[in-house]
Amino acid sequence: MTLFPVATANAVTRGIGRSTLKFKKESPHIFFVGGVVGVVVSAVLACRATLKLNEVMDEIEKDIHETKHAGEEKTERQYYVDVVHVYGKGLVALVKLYGTSFVIGAVSISALAGSHVSLTRRNTALTGALATVVKAYDEYRDRVREELGKDEEYNLYLGGQQANREARRSKQYVTICQVLR
Repeated sequence: MTLFPVATANAVTRGIGRSTLKFKKESPHIFFVGGVVGVVVSAVLACRATLKLNEVMDEIEKDIHETKHAGEEKTERQYYVDVVHVYGKGLVALVKLYGTSFVIGAVSISALAGSHVSLTRRNTALTGALATVVKAYDEYRDRVREELGKDEEYNLYLGGQQANREARRSKQYVTICQVLR
């Protein structure tokens, strides 16, 4: 005995397939909205990080000042190692402060670019399809023109309106009122 009936498995597969197609269809819009929201979130996080920046910078400056003034008891090499360590520690603190904002901003801009690329590819495909249809239609009109003649083809192109105009001009048509009399 099977764990899942075949009908249930087919329904699940069909549902997943439809969801996948719908996502592919709507993906440029989803990427665009996600990108815009991400840019806003990134800006908000950067502003919140800026509020904490003064505390972090004060601590970094204090560490640098202590390291530079404590250098009299150390060798020159140890002094430079300590200075590099303090600058590295300050850099890590700044990355912790602004890193999330930077990553979210980069992912958001990538989502916006991906949306643009996807829509550009779709438009390129539509343009190619339209060019193919226009070419085929022009070739068809050329064949009709060769078969029926230029005037008859033009009349067909206009949907018979040219013949109606010419008939009205020459007064060779019969109105409904004349037939009913």
